[in-house]
Amino acid sequence: MTCHLTASVPLRSPLRPSSIAFKEHLSEPVGAEYADGQYWDDVPLEPPAGCKRVVVNLMYQPVSWEYIKFLAEEDRTDDWGKRLYEAWTKTGQCAPTIIAELDAAWPQNPKP
Repeated sequence: MTCHLTASVPLRSPLRPSSIAFKEHLSEPVGAEYADGQYWDDVPLEPPAGCKRVVVNLMYQPVSWEYIKFLAEEDRTDDWGKRLYEAWTKTGQCAPTIIAELDAAWPQNPKP
């Protein structure tokens, strides 16, 4: 049995501002906490029983549907939110891209 696991993790720049700067600009991460300077997530994945091999893809999506929708709906100053949404829908909607892959036997350290 081969188990295919996909982890879609938002990447953050290692040059990201501090938590205080995010708070001041009302742009704090939602549903997660990051220490100042942290730009990664640890994602535990547990393959199902009987798995002999795992294939894990790390995917990156520059702009999510939720973010584009938010910009289109909440932009009250001009039509740039709507224009961005239209451009996004006409150019492939920033489909996720595989940026790293692991293909390995499972479990890594079998018990004798």
